[in-house]
Amino acid sequence: MTEASRPLRQLAVYGLLHRKIMARRYSGIMHLAIFAGFAVLLAGSVIAQLDAYLLKPLGIPFLQGSVYQAFQAILDVFGLVFVLGLGLALYRRLCANPAHLEPRPCSSG
Repeated sequence: MTEASRPLRQLAVYGLLHRKIMARRYSGIMHLAIFAGFAVLLAGSVIAQLDAYLLKPLGIPFLQGSVYQAFQAILDVFGLVFVLGLGLALYRRLCANPAHLEPRPCSSG
């Protein structure tokens, strides 16, 4: 591996695959669910906008029929993944008190 490709590899391993965070199972799943849900929903929004404002005016509609239904189903699933990840984060912050996290100032009273 060259020195120039090292930052890209680190981005992939630590930024996209959450290698460091996945060392702790609960927090790893929580972060990965939030990240994956957000990333897919963002990509889906971009694709929908490109279809509506670029492809349809050119007469090349992409999101129609069964393609649109599959696209919507995928976005629905990853929307649910995102919300479940947020639910895990909320539970962790409000109910669970992991020993490796420092207590927040608002929970000291």
